[in-house]
Amino acid sequence: MRKNLKKENAITLISLIISIIVLIILAGITVLFVIDGGIIDRAVSAREQTQIGSLKEKLELEKEILWPKKGKVPR
Repeated sequence: MRKNLKKENAITLISLIISIIVLIILAGITVLFVIDGGIIDRAVSAREQTQIGSLKEKLELEKEILWPKKGKVPR
């Protein structure tokens, strides 16, 4: 019985060590993608493009409210 208990503990310890190693590898890959992959740069660029698009849409809506005839600005 005692041998069986030690064997189960050893298997549990080995699985714990393997799990930690796998997590470390995944964390390293994630850090590489974030830093070298430019994910942060792409996110910032996407945010800026979204803000630009939002401002353009607001301008178009205001133009339609002020000059409802086909959006033409009087001269």
